[in-house]
Amino acid sequence: RVKDQKEIKKIAAAEALGDKAFADFISNFRYGMTEREIALELEFFMRKNGASGTSFETIVASGKRSSMPHGVATDKTVGIGEFVTIDFGCRLDGYCSDMTRTILVGKCSGRQREIYETVLKAQTEAISAIKSNLEINGEEAIDEIKDFFNIIDVMADKIANNEDYASMLSELYEISLKINNYCKKNIKYKFKIVFFAEIGSKWDAMDSVYRAYKAREDCEVLVVLAPVFRAIKLPNGEIKSDVIYTDYLTGMGIEHMPFQKYDIKKDLPDLVFTSQPYESVTTEQFWAENIAPYTRLVYLPYFTAGGAINDEEKFVQCQMPIHKLAWKVVCQSDKAKEVYSKYSPVGGKNLIACGLPKWDYVVNMNNREIEFPKEWEKLKGKKIILRNCHYNIRNPESFMKIVHEALDIFEGTDMGYLYRFHPLVETMFNVYYPDFKERWEALKSEIDNSKNVAIDRNVTYDAAFMFSDVLLTGYTSLVSQYLLTKKPVIMQHWGQYENAKKAEESKEVFVKMTELYPVDTLEEAYNLCEKIFFNDDFEYEKRMNFINETLPNADGKIGERLSGQLINDMLLEDNML
Repeated sequence: RVKDQKEIKKIAAAEALGDKAFADFISNFRYGMTEREIALELEFFMRKNGASGTSFETIVASGKRSSMPHGVATDKTVGIGEFVTIDFGCRLDGYCSDMTRTILVGKCSGRQREIYETVLKAQTEAISAIKSNLEINGEEAIDEIKDFFNIIDVMADKIANNEDYASMLSELYEISLKINNYCKKNIKYKFKIVFFAEIGSKWDAMDSVYRAYKAREDCEVLVVLAPVFRAIKLPNGEIKSDVIYTDYLTGMGIEHMPFQKYDIKKDLPDLVFTSQPYESVTTEQFWAENIAPYTRLVYLPYFTAGGAINDEEKFVQCQMPIHKLAWKVVCQSDKAKEVYSKYSPVGGKNLIACGLPKWDYVVNMNNREIEFPKEWEKLKGKKIILRNCHYNIRNPESFMKIVHEALDIFEGTDMGYLYRFHPLVETMFNVYYPDFKERWEALKSEIDNSKNVAIDRNVTYDAAFMFSDVLLTGYTSLVSQYLLTKKPVIMQHWGQYENAKKAEESKEVFVKMTELYPVDTLEEAYNLCEKIFFNDDFEYEKRMNFINETLPNADGKIGERLSGQLINDMLLEDNML
């Protein structure tokens, strides 16, 4: 019967273990080993790594014996200058692998190289030939596959005996054409696509790619809800940790699997997408080094890069493990790709410059039904200033003083002030500043009881973006997202505007934040908002040009284009196109 997708994945896992066993043997091979010792080395590695046994008795045949199709391992010592044919496999989770490899011990002679490359060429050209109209049915395809490998065996014998084999090549070509046409016409493969989704504020990085694959009939899509984990060591040696694990996906109509139930080693998906580059804030299960060996890993940045590439940013944006191990890393622009390539640990060969899928989320926002939250009822009918706060709190006393300042300025006015705190702000108070936790809770209660100031506690920023009229912020990743709403953005520089301007002029910068409305104090922001709200958004045209130059390809279809490109690249790599 035809194997289903789960069975195919298990066979692939068994084959992957065979690959690892062979690589381990090659790296540990030593002169003077016997054929039987080689067989034992392979079997020991496979059993040690989960195999219940071998698929069949391991074949190791060296020297003249290497031409034997089923040369069982003996006590013969493998000599220098000899071919060694190794045919082995393992049984893993009830499914078997089978692999044949031919190696040469020592230096290769001209004649040996000719023999090896002739057989290799015959096989690869026969398998890759695809232009024919020859038709066969399923049973015939199985017979043809058997004939194909029988011919390969006979050719190996002829080569070993210096006999002519050229007449057999045309037969190989014809068989491979029949098999290839049958497979392309009758075998429907479904790509397994997996998304590792974290906190809701990062879902925008994946949403359009997820929807593009869900719309394809040739893709099976799974979303795994992953945790955000933070642990610190206190001066007294105590380890404190905090975990953010909230099911925001169900409310968005997205089916998902809890991370505790997912095992990538068993699933072996074709593609895995992640937006989490930081190993320090997630569990080992979601580290790039534990994902990449079992799939093609794609990194979708959760933020639009803006600032200058200094030493710290160089590491965060270009040199973390995920930048080295990912199959593809998505870049926001050609300029970003050019800069990242300079610092990339793999020379930029895995970079794709196509714009960020997260931009689609805002561009297409009007296509979603977004209701005005009941908790913000007091802001209804007012012009709303959205205030975004980063989680990097160095001084909790100063942070809370700044937060409270909004109550002093906006109470009694005709404007609404909406706080959206970074999800990790709560972690900062829980883990880093527990002595301030009670005061922080009291401040939030005071905001809740005020007339003009509110807190956005929604998982996604959809409502905040839809119903606010202007964004007031410092240097955060939300700036570029909000720009796509085409609404004003006010940057608070805290007296550092001139320094920020000099920094942007002296370094490679993707988003020049100083080009946006600048203020230093909250009172200045209030006065500027009054002017903007009275139909004097005097930098509107400048902002539109800025958006077009800074955020290229932001047409709402980046995820659609990227999803197709990745499938195409994967098929090309696997010689399936």
